[in-house]
Amino acid sequence: MRLHKSIAVFLCLAIVWIVWWNGVKHKDFVSPPSPVQLAKVREDTLRNLGAPEIIDHEEPAKAILVKATSLTLPNPALEKEMAQTKDEIMEMGDLITAPGLDCYANLSEKGASHLIDLATLLETKGELLRSLLAWERVIDVVKPEKEQYNIAWKAMQRLKPQLPPWNIDPTGCQVVIINAGCDRETAKLLEPVLAELADFLASASSGIVQVQSKIFSGPAPAKGGPQLPIALWFSGPADHSVQSKTISIPSQYSDQAAMKRVVAASAYKLIRDDIASKTAFQAPDDLKENEDANPLLATALTRLLWSEFATRLNSPP
Repeated sequence: MRLHKSIAVFLCLAIVWIVWWNGVKHKDFVSPPSPVQLAKVREDTLRNLGAPEIIDHEEPAKAILVKATSLTLPNPALEKEMAQTKDEIMEMGDLITAPGLDCYANLSEKGASHLIDLATLLETKGELLRSLLAWERVIDVVKPEKEQYNIAWKAMQRLKPQLPPWNIDPTGCQVVIINAGCDRETAKLLEPVLAELADFLASASSGIVQVQSKIFSGPAPAKGGPQLPIALWFSGPADHSVQSKTISIPSQYSDQAAMKRVVAASAYKLIRDDIASKTAFQAPDDLKENEDANPLLATALTRLLWSEFATRLNSPP
């Protein structure tokens, strides 16, 4: 049996209306509940939720007892220390702008201890480039005590390999010539030694100086006569350019390794003497007897000292 659509719609609406009316005909949605009804609802709710009875009562909050303590006054010593720390942070400079080779040289009057503290602070903040510059200032612009010098030198040995060369543009290098004068027989042994030393010095300068080697060979010594010594000196690339002093080296070395050690030590002494006598900077430590000069050439000569040394040799005579 099929019903007409209109009859079916009417029956559905009638069923919904009857169910709704049967549920709300005894409800009062207009009048507010009485206090008795509210109390009953509250009691039923607390019982159903299992809440403690104390919630039903509003009690005043208890006061919190705090033990009295003595008033702490500002400590002038701590305030002074904080002020010094702020000054040190200001002395770090503009960490965004690239620093110059002479960075922190203006702090030389504050002494080696201050520069060591600054270098340590920069290193802890990850500013390795500026930290190395501050460590270098401990060696080349102030006169540190032996222990301070050793601390700075070890820090330079640690940091320098972690940083790229200061100058990577070959056209921005200053050219320095390491010259040697000897007889023809000694020149054969000396030529590769001097070329290798020139490359090492260029690398030690962090790309600031391009070192070239040049040998002036003379005739062989007379048969049975004494072997002539090697003359070693630095100069600029131009004719009649400024020269360092000349040092004499014995030439009776048949072993290249022994000659390398002596030539490197002589080169270090020449550079150190030139810095000590011709510039206002502090020269690095003197070379001890039988000490290997390569570590000193690699780090004890700061990049600023390399620049000053090359600039003097390239200046007009």
